[in-house]
Amino acid sequence: MNGVRKLTPCPNPNADLSGGYATTLDPTLEGLPVNVPILLMIPTANALFLRYPSFMVGASDRFRATLRCPASSPCDIQFALEYYDANEKYHDFVTWDYKNGENPINVDADLSPLAGQSVDFILTLRLFHEIENPQQDNGIWIAPHIYRPLQ
Repeated sequence: MNGVRKLTPCPNPNADLSGGYATTLDPTLEGLPVNVPILLMIPTANALFLRYPSFMVGASDRFRATLRCPASSPCDIQFALEYYDANEKYHDFVTWDYKNGENPINVDADLSPLAGQSVDFILTLRLFHEIENPQQDNGIWIAPHIYRPLQ
């Protein structure tokens, strides 16, 4: 969803992409090894939200990812990890601001405050200004995942 309306679930080749979209990206285009999963978010409004199915958070779970803009794309954006609780109430959780030219952000967020809860995590990309060019202000999530250390 883009904050204004719900979009067609990805991937759907017939989807209306006017509200923004997310897609996988070839990691070699970003100078990364072939097997690294990359999620590219291309907003066309002031925000883009990717909601995931419910997940039961464990006591030692952590969210990990590397955040940046594509090498070829100038940007001034905010990444966020947010969630809906079991009662469908929305919650902010943690944010990271990024501007092209900065070092990538290596995220290792502690999810233990949510332990024992079933939540729908949301990967969010927000813009700090109006979109002027669809080739700008795109964000990439490199290998976003929840890590559960062995106990």
